[in-house]
Amino acid sequence: MNDQRRPNFFLIGAAKAGTTSLYYALRQHPQVFLSPIKEPSYFSGQPIINGPTYLNRDQTHVKDRVRYAALFAESDGYPVVGDFSTSYLALSDVAAPAIAAECPDARLAAVLRDPAERAFSHFVMHRQLLMEPEKRFEAALDDEPRRIANSWEWALCYSATSQYARQLTPYLERFPRRQIGIYDYEDWKNNPETFLRTLFEFLEIDPDFQPDTRRRYQLGVLPRWRAAEQFIKVANPFTFPLRRILAARTRDALRQRALRWNSYKPEMSPAERAHMIALCRDDILELQELLGRDYSTWLE
Repeated sequence: MNDQRRPNFFLIGAAKAGTTSLYYALRQHPQVFLSPIKEPSYFSGQPIINGPTYLNRDQTHVKDRVRYAALFAESDGYPVVGDFSTSYLALSDVAAPAIAAECPDARLAAVLRDPAERAFSHFVMHRQLLMEPEKRFEAALDDEPRRIANSWEWALCYSATSQYARQLTPYLERFPRRQIGIYDYEDWKNNPETFLRTLFEFLEIDPDFQPDTRRRYQLGVLPRWRAAEQFIKVANPFTFPLRRILAARTRDALRQRALRWNSYKPEMSPAERAHMIALCRDDILELQELLGRDYSTWLE
């Protein structure tokens, strides 16, 4: 891969830890060039997937070397050239050695979220996408050993994807610690200005730049009624008259309001949280030792 078209920064995860919002914030920085495809996942290999998968995988998962390099064709002159692919943390056994071989001087960043909250958010997203066959989070967790044995999509294996110590170890074994930034999701959520300044300092770019962080992406909601959601989203004979009397912007605003009315935010039950903590307890304790940080709130 041409050196000028090689990323020197990777946001490796975690999935459902605010990385989409972070991508759109970071790409505003005048010293940063990010892949126009947010998650090309080039370095995570080509896993065999036997279960449900993403409909747009072929468009967003770039496996061809020439096509991957082309994503960074316009990156000349940018100090930071980045690839945001959360699969790099989940599939670190493959991604870490591949990135180390191609980009040994790259800086890596990971945003870690409470494992139970992260997993539940992922579950809700897949329910929304109609990828998750189980209606109950606890049932999906119970089904996880079968999913792993049958090579399901990594993102549908919720507790395995929340075990950060195991996932970070291949990177810590291959990269100097100074090249790896580990951040907390709660800091990004509650104090984005301070979070971004710290990240900009890690990347050695202007820390005073302040991007617009007001918009947040991929909020975890589900429709109350699927039929109503389809009625709102898809053009039909009942909504055709509105196209004649209302401007496009007004119609879109009404559509968004109707979708919000038909949405609710699911909550994880205490039993489901306890189940997740039991599955991830050993990894959380190992993570504390690995990073020298206190994650005891994740065990509550």
